Amino acid sequence: RSTRGRVPNRDLQGYETIPDNLITDDGDLVHLALFVDIEPLSYATAAKSNVWRKAMEEEIHSIEKNDTWELVSLPSHKKAITVK
Repeated sequence: RSTRGRVPNRDLQGYETIPDNLITDDGDLVHLALFVDIEPLSYATAAKSNVWRKAMEEEIHSIEKNDTWELVSLPSHKKAITVK
């Protein structure tokens, strides 16, 4: 094996890296993925978080302030579409 020193990848500054050579007692290679900030997958989940409720309120306020959308009633013969 090479004895030369390794230079950390500059693109990964600010991230904690874990080497791929983590081996379990059974000899299995372990890959880890750690997520600090995970976006909620549903409104119900987001609504439980003060941070996400505040973000939603700010977004609605911005939409109203900038007159971006207009809230209207859905005609009875039309079907609403979903959005992400």
